Amino acid sequence: MAELDGNRRTQTYEEELKKQADNLHRLRLQRGAPTYRMIEARARKLFGASLPLSTQSTIFKGGYASMDKLMPLVRTLYSWDEYGDECRPPDRKADVLTKWREHWAVITDLRRITQRRQAGSTDPSPERSEDEFASVEEDGTPQPMSRRSHAEATPSTVMAFKESIRHPDRPSRVILFADIGESMEMKIRLGEVSWLQIFDKFTEIVMEAITAQGGTVIKYLSDGALAAFETRHASQAINSAIRIQEMLHVESMRGVLTEECHATIGIATGRVVEYRAPGGGLDYAGFTVDRAARLSLAGAPKAIYIDTGTLVSANMSAVTSTMGQALEYDPSDYLTVEAKVSLKGFPDPIRYREVIWHKYPFGVKNHPA
Repeated sequence: MAELDGNRRTQTYEEELKKQADNLHRLRLQRGAPTYRMIEARARKLFGASLPLSTQSTIFKGGYASMDKLMPLVRTLYSWDEYGDECRPPDRKADVLTKWREHWAVITDLRRITQRRQAGSTDPSPERSEDEFASVEEDGTPQPMSRRSHAEATPSTVMAFKESIRHPDRPSRVILFADIGESMEMKIRLGEVSWLQIFDKFTEIVMEAITAQGGTVIKYLSDGALAAFETRHASQAINSAIRIQEMLHVESMRGVLTEECHATIGIATGRVVEYRAPGGGLDYAGFTVDRAARLSLAGAPKAIYIDTGTLVSANMSAVTSTMGQALEYDPSDYLTVEAKVSLKGFPDPIRYREVIWHKYPFGVKNHPA
């Protein structure tokens, strides 16, 4: 039976991926070296799992695999004995799978760290608080950095930030914040490995939904994500938010997620401070960013809030959802009437609309954002 390397230290993301690929190759050889087609057919027969040849090739070559792809692959390989004869696969909670899960958790954590560094965020804090977002006044006056800010202030980043503030023509962007609700409670209740599986699936869903609509994922936070769109793509930003909620709902219903994962999403449109973060990637600050973040914290689970700037910029006739199509929604059916919500750091209540992507709106949280 293949064993994972016992005395190993955590190295880079790429090195850990290579180790996982080496372990898979070793296991495959020790189980009769089944072909990709044999693995695909047996995984479908045993678990109803989809392991296309391209997916297997990527994983065996050292590519990243989500938990719902890796574990069926490992269990399928274990369904042959050392002579290459078919045998009963291990139960999904079998001890022999524990090291594979633990190694996957290491890889996934390194992946998040690598992505944050590439996006210019080095926030080590375990949970995102509301105090992170106030960063710059509307007139461009920088505010003191929060004790839990996204990145360490260095001379180079401060200089880049100041230069962006002084820019006479700040760009306008649609900013989307997606936040996993009650994430800390979920981490405590499920444990780190199970939580990382949920967060990994969340990041996959966000990346797919945002990029499919022409947006850019700027960075992942400890329990959420920030994305940006061109102002003319406001309706695409709304559609990507709808897609995130729909995909989370479907994956929860399918049992891919160990428990139902709820997200709240806030979208705001307006001028931003655009600057290069420490890792060289773009980052954004300013009232528009703050407003999107606060709106995401104000909504109840599954809610999508948009501000007035987003509503004005969006072509609502291009907004659609699966439920809306089934119920033949008109463009106006996708929005609640205008309401106001008090948000921390804003002197006046903010006007917003909730996007009705399901049968009904989900409302606000029971406590102020």
